[in-house]
Amino acid sequence: MRRALRRAYLRLQGKHPKRPRSPLGRLASMGMDAMLAAAALAALGGGVLIVLAVLDGFEPMQALAGAALVALAALLLYVWEKLAWEPFVEQMSELS
Repeated sequence: MRRALRRAYLRLQGKHPKRPRSPLGRLASMGMDAMLAAAALAALGGGVLIVLAVLDGFEPMQALAGAALVALAALLLYVWEKLAWEPFVEQMSELS
């Protein structure tokens, strides 16, 4: 079982010889990784802006900008989950 999961994981990454990775697949994978990184940075930046807005005597525009960044992060995570995570989970459930 462990060996089969290891092979499946390598196939999903394109490293196993039975499933060569196409250039389009690599580009899509890099795009999904970039989307996840952008969501993390947006959430972090939004949180920092909200905290700074409160510490500066509540600047409403700065707090609004922070809330918008947090909302953008949530949207990016939702899109990433639908495009990258759910297909991965479905493929893993088919293997077990």
